Amino acid sequence: METIRVQFITDYVCPFCYVAKKIFLEAAKDFDVQVEWISFESTLPDQPREDVFHNMAKKRQYKKEISPYVKKYSIPIHLPPAVIPRPYTRFAALGGLYAEEHGHREVYDQAVTDAYFLEEADIGQEEVLLSIAEQAGLDRAGFIAALHSDALIRRLEEKERKVLEELSPKTLPTIIMDGAVRLEGGIYTLEKYRQFLERADKKEVAAKISIEEPAFFRDGETEEDFAELQIFKGQGCSIKGCY
Repeated sequence: METIRVQFITDYVCPFCYVAKKIFLEAAKDFDVQVEWISFESTLPDQPREDVFHNMAKKRQYKKEISPYVKKYSIPIHLPPAVIPRPYTRFAALGGLYAEEHGHREVYDQAVTDAYFLEEADIGQEEVLLSIAEQAGLDRAGFIAALHSDALIRRLEEKERKVLEELSPKTLPTIIMDGAVRLEGGIYTLEKYRQFLERADKKEVAAKISIEEPAFFRDGETEEDFAELQIFKGQGCSIKGCY
């Protein structure tokens, strides 16, 4: 079995991402998988924050699109959390880069999302993140410095720019499995994630892809440019704002 390299693009406050990650990781236990966790701010600091908790349309969408998987796999979650308005994730993302530098990225990311979706903590607040960082084994002074580091902010913004240019996500979560399978949004069953991973492992990909949105292609690109990639689309958070 070959190592399957997975790029998982997510935001800390994206409920689709949180639930999809839980199911995906369970499916991945049966495979040799190397995951690159890529955080992406769906709401930038210069954009307005949304009161998701009182948004009935959003609650109906969550009930339709997310709740069936929450119930099927007994995933604890506040849907949505009573954090009003929904926090920015700039500090959380900066903390993620710092945690990555010190080998604690996976533990930190899980702790941040758990704090938001389970404890209804405002993860946009520095003190909340600091407590999480210390529990994840990160140095207090180093973490605080990272949140206010101009160099790290530039690095984060450059990384997000490269993600847009090179991976072209439109919906979160976006999961790319060894360049063979691309999931844009959506939550799938445990069995379906295993099928996707099997496809990536065996390199059994379709000759062409079926795209519902022509706007997916950049100028000059056609289906032939994606001949070895199979794409599946579902509901999720837009990268231009998780509305």
